[in-house]
Amino acid sequence: MKEWLSVTEIAALALPGLPSTDRGIRKYAKQNQWAAKERSDLGGGREYHVSALPAAAREELRRRALASERRAEVIATPAPAAPAKRDADLKSWQRDAMLARVRLVHEVEALARIGGLMAAYKSLAEAAADGALSPALMQAVTAANARKGLARALSAGTLRRWRDAYEAAGRNPLVLAPKPAANEQVMPPEWLSRFLDFYAIPSKPSVAESYETMQRLEPGVTLPALRTVHAAIAALPAVERARRRMGPRALRQMKAFVRRTTDELWPTAVYVTDGHTFDAQVAHPLTGKQFRPEITGTIDVVTRRLTGWSVALAEATWGTIGALRHAFTTSGVPDIWYVDNGKGFNNAILDGLLARFDVTQTNRLPYRAQAGGVIERAHQSIWIRAARRLATYVGVDMDTEARQRNDRAIEADIKETGGSPRLMPWPDFVAWCAATADAYNDRPHSSLPKIIDPATGKRRHESPNEAWSRWLAAGWIPDTLEGEDVDQMFRPQIQRNVRRCEIDLFTNKYFSFDLEPWHGEDVLVGYDIHDASKVWVYTLEGRLICEAAWGGNEVSFKPRSVVDRAHDQRHKNQVGRKQRALDEAEGANRPALEIVAETAMPMAPIEPREVAPLVLVEAVPEAAPVRAAAPVRPAFGTDFEMAAWLLAHPEQITGTDADYLLEQVRRRTVQQRLEAGGIDPAHLKSVLLGAATSHQGQVG
Repeated sequence: MKEWLSVTEIAALALPGLPSTDRGIRKYAKQNQWAAKERSDLGGGREYHVSALPAAAREELRRRALASERRAEVIATPAPAAPAKRDADLKSWQRDAMLARVRLVHEVEALARIGGLMAAYKSLAEAAADGALSPALMQAVTAANARKGLARALSAGTLRRWRDAYEAAGRNPLVLAPKPAANEQVMPPEWLSRFLDFYAIPSKPSVAESYETMQRLEPGVTLPALRTVHAAIAALPAVERARRRMGPRALRQMKAFVRRTTDELWPTAVYVTDGHTFDAQVAHPLTGKQFRPEITGTIDVVTRRLTGWSVALAEATWGTIGALRHAFTTSGVPDIWYVDNGKGFNNAILDGLLARFDVTQTNRLPYRAQAGGVIERAHQSIWIRAARRLATYVGVDMDTEARQRNDRAIEADIKETGGSPRLMPWPDFVAWCAATADAYNDRPHSSLPKIIDPATGKRRHESPNEAWSRWLAAGWIPDTLEGEDVDQMFRPQIQRNVRRCEIDLFTNKYFSFDLEPWHGEDVLVGYDIHDASKVWVYTLEGRLICEAAWGGNEVSFKPRSVVDRAHDQRHKNQVGRKQRALDEAEGANRPALEIVAETAMPMAPIEPREVAPLVLVEAVPEAAPVRAAAPVRPAFGTDFEMAAWLLAHPEQITGTDADYLLEQVRRRTVQQRLEAGGIDPAHLKSVLLGAATSHQGQVG
């Protein structure tokens, strides 16, 4: 029944002291001047407020409301407001009592519409004492008391106190939760905070070790038995127990996280790219020695398809460009490219490349490996899983003894023949990577929907290729790159200024007569990362002007490609760290050579003085006639040509030659190129040191 009742509704209730017909109710209401309002429902008429009914009728309404199982049919009661905040510390009995008290307060408010709050308090308390409430309300009274025993009753004063507190707290149900019993109000012991100063440290001592340390350093603090301390530490929440023993980044593995879904995305919407140092050793393409290459992969987050990959000798921007080119040409250009904050993904070269294809780059937060879970998991599923099948696997879970045995065998092979049959050759490794990528794309993936396998009839997950094909069948078309200009589009570009038909780029100068009209103007210069002999010059609008050729050697003996510069930069720090050791080694060697030269000079035959040191150091007595021939010194195009010619004509080595090549041979990249060409860097260094010593003796 509603708060406002029609004549028909009042007559149907058959309340004591009131007529039982519609006509009688209208006459009674007019005689007693009941408060009324016009009825808004269909049919019109008047409605009367329940407070206008006689006292006997209102009391009967209250009695029926309290005794009814479905009180919503007797009087409209608003639903309890949802708690604005849940207290995680509440126990089950406290929460049950809180909800029961809220229900009783709302029951009081519903009854108060008939005869006021005080009458509602009294009626509800008396009905509870007489057992006249509905079974549901009687259960609420028992739970609200939160006391043991069946004799405890509910008083009007208690109901009033609960409602007043409920209103004062802004109708927050938590205010009605009973406090825990005295024996349940467990406070942390006083000694716990002091004990955590010894236990919660990054070195992660055990409880027993911390207990012993605290007793020794703070004898004034009384500690309970060790088993009590163990129990107190075990009772702490897992995160609090690990706090200060683990850093903030490590603690994230124990905290809540957010799962990302791809329900509203489409293929090529987001690509994720990352590099991975291969977990097995292969043969280096230049030296034949063992090394671990860098694999860069690109994953489409919707289909989990490996859309592009590349392999390189080390982590660099060029490997990233190779993976992107593979992805763009075979699978499509993405809308968003999601990577970490590494320099291989965040630089001017890639900024220009991505802008050319209207790709938006986003970076995950540092030290958030979980944010790149798609690509991190792909490394495990693709490359690490496949590397375990190789004999040269060197992952963290590889048996130490087997790895050491394999390393010794490889080193012995290299020492004897310069290579090892245990190492996969570079061309075979590239082909192996292609087969591994294809196998992954055809393998069912657990994050993709399930389908019925057409071969077996069983349910299984889709493979990345099957998910990709499903989108293609639905009408989706990837935006792939095609045509002869793909190579040109992937050439990095950089803005430069033209000066007298010349362009400066990476310490090299490029020249073309076609640039004369562009003197003093800015242009875009495209370059090949592997070939520094020429560049492609464009207007700022992208129109090709010309090809400019390398035309000067002010800085280098030859045009230095970007790859050469990258090699030099990568090894610069290593050279710096080892420079002192090399200088000390050379300092120890040179006096020995000088001593040999000085003691050997009296034994030499009558020869010109300047020849004696060189003959003795090289131990080639026939060298003197060769020097007399004095072959014509050619113009060297590379350091390798210079080293090869001087080794064949050691008498032609000047002090400047020796100083220059000694400086160059210290660099790892130069040593690799010499070894690839059949020149032993150690032998070359010995010859150069001998020549340098000889010239120092001549100056002295």
